[in-house]
Amino acid sequence: MQLTPNTTAQLLCDAKPYTIMITQPEYNEWFRVMLSKHPLKPAYKLEAKNHEGTEYLTISIAHPDIEEKNIEISTYGQELTLFIRHHHEHHDSFEDDNHEEEFQYLCEYIDDIMADKVFFAVGYKEGRIAYETASYEIDGLIDEKADKIDIMSWSGKHDRIIEFGSLKNSSSADL
Repeated sequence: MQLTPNTTAQLLCDAKPYTIMITQPEYNEWFRVMLSKHPLKPAYKLEAKNHEGTEYLTISIAHPDIEEKNIEISTYGQELTLFIRHHHEHHDSFEDDNHEEEFQYLCEYIDDIMADKVFFAVGYKEGRIAYETASYEIDGLIDEKADKIDIMSWSGKHDRIIEFGSLKNSSSADL
């Protein structure tokens, strides 16, 4: 059975559907097709990279002022992984048949990040990273088990460090 970048094949085995995973080159091509159908609003740089013999694609969206706030999206491992600072999250690992919807959601999510609607946090416990997360609400980032929480927004307007319940505005350079 021939797979195309826009489809996955379903097989019935014992009356249960199983999704055939596509190869990394097919996933890369699917990603290029999705980019052409759902172009990202911000300017980006598309690159082919190689890790241990596997070629994958990345998109880099540069932050205008702070390099560590650059957004990168990778196709490595046949899933879309978004990276920003210490945070990463996975999108579209072909677990359902809504690939276009998931890609469109990712495009909208990037717009929300750049509009300061999504916030990121890294929680530290005894100087080590204890967790990292993202949320549309700053309150959703706070876990009191951490000694220190570094909250980041794209613009920097909402960046702050929370230490032992006290709140202070700070730049991430103070970490």
